[in-house]
Amino acid sequence: MTPFEKLLIAHLVGDWILAQTHWEAMNKAKNWLACSSHALKWTLAMLFGLMWAIGSADIPAKAMGVLLLMGVLHAIIDRRWPVLWLFRLKEYLPFGDPWARGPSPLTLNPPIWLIIALDQVLHIVQVAIIAAVIA
Repeated sequence: MTPFEKLLIAHLVGDWILAQTHWEAMNKAKNWLACSSHALKWTLAMLFGLMWAIGSADIPAKAMGVLLLMGVLHAIIDRRWPVLWLFRLKEYLPFGDPWARGPSPLTLNPPIWLIIALDQVLHIVQVAIIAAVIA
């Protein structure tokens, strides 16, 4: 397995199985304590993934710094406003629907599954950045 694949597994386990209680999932978008608690546990899961990917508990300082930055970014993404901002931004980019007259209802009030999908895309980009640092 590649380092990216190992880190992706760590992300999935950390974000979906081990690192999120029901309370955190229901409140992280509106409560910094819930969000920070989840992001800290996700960062710890990713730390173990990083050790697995490197094959050692001796993690380079650069990789540790990027991991900590990604933990903070994870919390910010999970507050939902960056995700909603991206939904709205895409309406003003040139590759939108040329026939649309203003933002679509889907963009103004996206369903939760679409918010979660974009959230996960952003988190997978984070995993790719961590993997690139240790490559």
